[in-house]
Amino acid sequence: MTDKFILSLWHYDKSGVIQTFGPYDTEEEAVQVRDRLSKWPSISGSGYLSSWTIEPVVSTSGSPGQDLRDSEVPSGWTADLAANYRTRFTNGEACKHCGGIHARACPRIKKMNFHSNGSLAEVEFWSDGQWSDDNVVWPEEIPEFPEETQ
Repeated sequence: MTDKFILSLWHYDKSGVIQTFGPYDTEEEAVQVRDRLSKWPSISGSGYLSSWTIEPVVSTSGSPGQDLRDSEVPSGWTADLAANYRTRFTNGEACKHCGGIHARACPRIKKMNFHSNGSLAEVEFWSDGQWSDDNVVWPEEIPEFPEETQ
């Protein structure tokens, strides 16, 4: 059972930033905060493509991504959580730089440079083996649950 919820604002502009708020004790509390924050253009990114998500906080014993990948149906995964991640991948919410979903800046990116007009000029990536994907959820690692396959 989920004890807490987090609220995330996904920006689909040049920044690729994900702002996370919470945790909140109930989903309703997260909805109320989202409704209040979405009225502030400086937070909600007025003029940019962005979307809000509310997700359950999954208790893990270590790194979230790794803990979710450790077994056939890893601890921490629920049918609802798996469905939520599948929906997010289907809706194109995966990171454009690594292809996974993560709660913070992409761990694959070493440095980003922008033109004076604000458009992206250059992205420098960490070499393979130099970045950790422990906090990234990959689409192929989302477990199937019996009730989903019927």
